[in-house]
Amino acid sequence: MISRKRLSVLRISVLRVVVGIFLLICIFGAFWRPVLRVVYPNPYGHIVNEAAHRHNVDPLLVVAMMRTESGFDPAAVSVKGARGLMQLMPDTARWAAEQMGLTSFVVDDLDVPDTNIALAVWYIGHLMDTFDHRVLPVVAAYNAGPGNVQRWLREDVWPGTLETVSAIPFPETRVYVQR
Repeated sequence: MISRKRLSVLRISVLRVVVGIFLLICIFGAFWRPVLRVVYPNPYGHIVNEAAHRHNVDPLLVVAMMRTESGFDPAAVSVKGARGLMQLMPDTARWAAEQMGLTSFVVDDLDVPDTNIALAVWYIGHLMDTFDHRVLPVVAAYNAGPGNVQRWLREDVWPGTLETVSAIPFPETRVYVQR
């Protein structure tokens, strides 16, 4: 049988441990937040969040794609001609702008973060609808084009899963999906 005094001491000890753990969690969380911001930057978060909310797209997916596409460089231009933060091809951007009703769009607008992100997020939302909200085929289609990915899925070249990503025929797209 435990005495009342011993029970009281035990309760105080448990309370101290709980408070200590709580404080450690608070300190740990406060310490790691700045570290996480460096490791996982989101310099265009406000623009991404607004566009992602508007088109029902996960903003973290957009940020991950932006990091992979351009390393957050709004002036990035690929050897194939893709431009801006989200590395949109001019033809894809023109088509997306037309679908969105942006009549004053010109290709140089792809260097403007707001426009580039808005067009890319709309396009990602379109791909989400096209691929039944399956994220990996959407990511692959963003890189390789939706026609290629639709053919891969239809012909069982790639079933659209992470476990079978090695079956993606385009090496660049395979690496892109893995990243």
